[in-house]
Amino acid sequence: MNFKPLAIGLALAGASVLGLSQSAQAYQFNFKSEVNLGGGLKDYNFEFVTEGPGDPIAIGNQLIITGFEGVTAIRTSDVIDNVAGVLPASYGFGAGFFDSTSATFDAQANVNLIPGNIRYQTFTVTATNTPGGQVQAYFPGVNSPLAPTPIPEPLTIMGSLAALGFGAYGKKFGNKTEAKETELV
Repeated sequence: MNFKPLAIGLALAGASVLGLSQSAQAYQFNFKSEVNLGGGLKDYNFEFVTEGPGDPIAIGNQLIITGFEGVTAIRTSDVIDNVAGVLPASYGFGAGFFDSTSATFDAQANVNLIPGNIRYQTFTVTATNTPGGQVQAYFPGVNSPLAPTPIPEPLTIMGSLAALGFGAYGKKFGNKTEAKETELV
């Protein structure tokens, strides 16, 4: 079976959906990784990116992330200093406070004074779960809420990898069968 027309059709459909979607927000809050710490705890790692300059985040503004279960700690990590387009860690966000379902980080600089796109150090939230499979980030009084951030479940990721493996095996097996049929003709 020739999958090429199907693949081209799916690619065109995806491109048309992207073309019809809304323009990006000024802020992006992206899921980066999940690390299993054992004992039912996981580190959920996120990055926050602005499309500055002029994004109105000032000292004291708070980034509030909700949608967790059993939050036990929050911190900033992956500190990057002296890189173009990255706000130095000493001027970024500091860990504020948390409750069982949310984490709050405090802005320690005025983002609108930094030229170009800003990429901050990673935010890490230690929790037991993200029950809804996504989190919601807010900047009260600035730009709330940001688009929900999906958190892929490990089983979903493993299932996708398994499907890709079976697809590759099927393609290889199909090519061998096709070659044998050609030899018989």
